[in-house]
Amino acid sequence: MPEKYHGLADIETRYRKRYLDIMVNEESKLRFQQRSRIVSSLRRFLEDEGFMEVETPMLQPIYGGATAEPFKTHHNTLKLDMYLRIAPELYLKRILVSGLTDKVFEINRNFRNEGVSTRHNPEFTMMECYWAYADYEDVMGLVERMFETLALAVHGKTEFEFGDKQLSFKGPFPRVSMPAAVKDATGIDFLALKSDEEARQAARDAGVEIEKDATWGEVLAFLFEEKVEATLIQPAHVIHFPKDISPFAKEVPGERAARRALRDLLQRLGDRQRLFRAQRPGRAARPHGRADGTGACPRREGKDAGRGLPRCHGPGHAARRGVGDRCRPADHAAHQLAVDPRHHPLPGPPPEGRLTLWSWPVPTRGGG
Repeated sequence: MPEKYHGLADIETRYRKRYLDIMVNEESKLRFQQRSRIVSSLRRFLEDEGFMEVETPMLQPIYGGATAEPFKTHHNTLKLDMYLRIAPELYLKRILVSGLTDKVFEINRNFRNEGVSTRHNPEFTMMECYWAYADYEDVMGLVERMFETLALAVHGKTEFEFGDKQLSFKGPFPRVSMPAAVKDATGIDFLALKSDEEARQAARDAGVEIEKDATWGEVLAFLFEEKVEATLIQPAHVIHFPKDISPFAKEVPGERAARRALRDLLQRLGDRQRLFRAQRPGRAARPHGRADGTGACPRREGKDAGRGLPRCHGPGHAARRGVGDRCRPADHAAHQLAVDPRHHPLPGPPPEGRLTLWSWPVPTRGGG
């Protein structure tokens, strides 16, 4: 039994025998009390925000939701190998798809069969939430409100000292663009670099050793970790991550990649339209519409409803949010490119190599 006056100083003993650490170290006791308040306050906050708490399986036949090595076990009755979960993501997304709720969260235990240190434990608690019809701006606002609420629950205020720093958890937090932050720290403008090799060479010129096969995005992220992370003292949102390290993230509207993707899509649609016309020998090109040449779209008459195709109302419909009798120009262009059943009689698909456009534009939230 260590002396309470001197406390328990040995780090390994403190982590292996927490009950002794809490018994003799008031700081450790306070830390566990604060953790309990954080978890309970987090749960109340999310419920007040309209989120539903759920429980998802810890034993999973297929692990997923993160890149990590799992713990493996065996179910004797089912004679089935199973895994302790590394993340609850896949099950939480299934709940959203089911329509049970648009806002879901879980405070859960996860297990990753990886290294261990004083800051990394293979068994840990994580809160994961999902919010349908929300974008990253909505989530950043949620995080700001969350941290402000938790700071008040634990400390009774949003501003307090940590070491020699004065921290403030009062929102809104600054938005830090990763390419802009790296440019400020190193002078390297990654948005002007056109290839992986240019990015690697720019890092070498700045005196940073980089892997020879690192991609543009990996170099950017590495320089951010090396040159920028340590300078971010106050709470902040780091935005504009490269797709190389976050492939499922939504592209930033207006960025070069989005413009290039749109240009490529229009080019492919044009190529397919020309191919479609070329594969109708002996037929002169005519406008999509009635045989009388009026150009009226058959879908304006609802003739394709029986085949599950949407009704077209001509260009401009979306501008009036479904009140008028015309559709968006982009939708109408898609209708003009659609397979005409008079040229490819149903049922049965057209011959291989010909255009089939059975995927139709769906209005997005907010009328986009």
